[in-house]
Amino acid sequence: MRRVSSNDLVGNAGVYWVAMELSHRGLVALPTVRNCPGADLLVLDPGTGGLATLQVKCSGKRPKFWPASAPPVAWRKPTHAYVFVRRTGSGDGYEGFLVGSEEVAVDVAANLADLAGRGRQPFHEFRLPKDQQAVERLREAWLQWRPPPG
Repeated sequence: MRRVSSNDLVGNAGVYWVAMELSHRGLVALPTVRNCPGADLLVLDPGTGGLATLQVKCSGKRPKFWPASAPPVAWRKPTHAYVFVRRTGSGDGYEGFLVGSEEVAVDVAANLADLAGRGRQPFHEFRLPKDQQAVERLREAWLQWRPPPG
C-alpha cells in the first residue's frame, strides 16, 4: 500500500478546512475526486442557486507563495477561484486568501517572466502581494466569498 505523504495530508486538510468554513456560511461544499484537474471543491449557494468551483492550495507553514499553475483559459471565469491557505501567525489555525482565476493566471505569468528575467529556473507559483493592504483585501475576499448568484 502506498504511503500518504505529509504534503498530501496538508493538502487534504486545506480542502476540508475550506469546505468546513463554507458549510458554516450555509453553503454546500463538495470535494471532488482526488486529483480532479482544475477544481477541489464544487460549491452551491442554496439561497441563490449560485454554483462555483474552487482550487485549494494549502501549506502547513506560513509561506508568501504557493506552487500554482495558471488555470487553463476555459477555467478563467468569475465562477472559478483559488483559495490559498496557510497556518495563522499563532499557529493554532488556518487563514485563507481568495483570488480569482484570471488574477492567478496573470500573477503566475508575471512571476515566470520575473524569474526568466533574472536567469532563474521557471517555477509556477502564486505570490501574495507585498503590500499588506492588498493581502488584507484577499483575506477579506475569502471571508466574504459566496458563489455568484445563479
